[in-house]
Amino acid sequence: MLWFSKKKMELELLHMEIRISTEQLSDETKMVDESDAILQEMSRHEAELIKEVGVRMLVEGCFVIDLMAVHRRMLM
Repeated sequence: MLWFSKKKMELELLHMEIRISTEQLSDETKMVDESDAILQEMSRHEAELIKEVGVRMLVEGCFVIDLMAVHRRMLM
């Protein structure tokens, strides 16, 4: 359970940083420049975290179909 709590906190902080960066990079039309290397790296790391949690859940016997559902539940 401690492992999951650490991953949840890491995901929450990373998600908050992505939202802040997205807001800072958006222009007046709310379009975001997707070519920003830091934003891409944060998004990639977020996806890796979700995959890692999904694999761990499968190893522990949980049935995981939708990783996006896992992502949403972790951010609740």
